[in-house]
Amino acid sequence: NYQTNNKKVILKQIKPYRTDFYQCEDGKFRFVTVRYTNVSYHKAKGMYVIDEQWYKQEKANKKIKETDKFLFSMHRDELMSIKRKEGQPYYYDSSTENVDGVTCYHDGITTEMLKFTATNNDTTGKIEVNPLYTYCKKQIMVGVANLYGVQKYATDVLGNLYEVKDNKLKLEFK
Repeated sequence: NYQTNNKKVILKQIKPYRTDFYQCEDGKFRFVTVRYTNVSYHKAKGMYVIDEQWYKQEKANKKIKETDKFLFSMHRDELMSIKRKEGQPYYYDSSTENVDGVTCYHDGITTEMLKFTATNNDTTGKIEVNPLYTYCKKQIMVGVANLYGVQKYATDVLGNLYEVKDNKLKLEFK
């Protein structure tokens, strides 16, 4: 897709397909990134498949045990809420965009609604998020290990927001 003469085009990052979130026994959150290169089409089954051995190895690399709870899978531009410790600033605070704004801090109860963008750094456990209703000039990176709560949300055709519950891990899908 690039018009170049006598130059090589190198893509530094392989685009992620989805990110699977887990809550570990110690209460911390961790994730496994599934990239498009990890998804293959199985002709006999007529389905797309993620190799189970590869997935188990990725979980082991991230120190996710078999007994840890699978929460949900996030794709690009899906909605998530993040809860942080009381007294910490919001990841995106519209008051910080203004010159005379006062920073807003978490009360430890309400969650911050954000749009999931992608896995930012697999080794440090950071994801990239954006605010819902506005353009943000800076890149917002969230370390998931230090969060107090993470939930997935969706909207219906009328725009009503609801929490997505009881997600199942799917390694085979159409």
